[in-house]
Amino acid sequence: MKIKSQNIFGRAITHRKGKIALRILLAIFILGLFAPMISNDQPLYVKYKGENYFPAFHFRTPDANKVDDVYALGNLYNMDWKNAETDNIIFTPFTHSNGTFDYLNADYASPFENQKFKNSSGGIVEMPLRYRHWLGTGKKGEDVLAVLFYGAQYAFIISFVAVAIATLIGLVLGVFSGYYGNYHFKTTLLNVAGFCMGIVPGYFYGFHLRSFTINEAFTSSQFSGVLQVLFSILILLAVIGFCYLICDWISELFSLKKSRFIPVDSIISKMIELFVSIPALILIISFTALMKPSLLTIILVIGLTGWTTIARLVRAEMMKIKNLDYIESARALGFNHPYIILKHALPNISSALFVTIIFTIAAAIILESSLTFLGIGVPHDVITWGSLLAQSKENFSAWWISLFPGGMIFITLYCLNQLASRFRTSD
Repeated sequence: MKIKSQNIFGRAITHRKGKIALRILLAIFILGLFAPMISNDQPLYVKYKGENYFPAFHFRTPDANKVDDVYALGNLYNMDWKNAETDNIIFTPFTHSNGTFDYLNADYASPFENQKFKNSSGGIVEMPLRYRHWLGTGKKGEDVLAVLFYGAQYAFIISFVAVAIATLIGLVLGVFSGYYGNYHFKTTLLNVAGFCMGIVPGYFYGFHLRSFTINEAFTSSQFSGVLQVLFSILILLAVIGFCYLICDWISELFSLKKSRFIPVDSIISKMIELFVSIPALILIISFTALMKPSLLTIILVIGLTGWTTIARLVRAEMMKIKNLDYIESARALGFNHPYIILKHALPNISSALFVTIIFTIAAAIILESSLTFLGIGVPHDVITWGSLLAQSKENFSAWWISLFPGGMIFITLYCLNQLASRFRTSD
């Protein structure tokens, strides 16, 4: 069967508003992705005492015991490159990093007021234009412009990985609930027990034992952190699959292969009702109170609480199409259920699923900013759009603290909603 919605993506992004929204989102994503090469207090290239260095691309932590660490031997980790006497130096377009503080310009320096700078002789002079905080500073001297760049990186990584987890959970549960119903999924109770028993050890080995590794990976680079989270998900799935196979082997060994229908729709529907009945904010605060604040925590919290919308949509769509003629024809031709689901069912609900995923990403960005605003989101040493907005509560006259990060959140959410609307109207 030809899928009616195959060209929805093309029609959506060629629409004028959809094209503009997609370009703006790509621009924000690229700015966040390449933030260390756009705004950094470490230069891209330095020729110092006849040697070539690339401080902005050096991610190793200082360790005096490492005899091969030329940065530690040369005492370059704490070097004030803005006043250093170098043979040649190339800075990024903006010379401030996220997470570094300019204490001379702390307590909310306005973008338009005179800013202070310590020169090579130790004197306090007016800030040169090259090193100016163009959008002002925060309470501790955080550069607002740098926070906008790096905040985009955190916002997209947290929302994308969290929504990927929510989509995986919601898609699997929604397909099982909508396609199989209460009288089409047949297996042994031992296999069900094996699947359920694999969840706890899977989480333990995949996320709990590896939490330090994942947090360290996020500290070194966001890409490494995402890879570690994906690897943890693979470990979780592998452990669940292993427990399922062990129970299946036991059932064959002791002739316990008596299959029975499992009311998966009723079970999953009750799970969805349980999660929906509890206020999301209370559920999220309860999770964060039990876990140490980290990027992994906020990703897991958003992912494990945001799957219900996707599961309900997939369940409804699967119930609508599972009795259509082309699905019945595929069954009559002898295709197995996984093939029918992957080849025929899922492609026909992809447009509605994609719209829901976009709205879920927007909701995840709002949720991350809200939690960080309340002080229960990312760690205090990670500065995001939400953490910068939280400072506006302490100083209402510092208008730039709320205007610029709030504007970035608004623009991102508006573009995501415009893109989702284009997909929905193109269906």
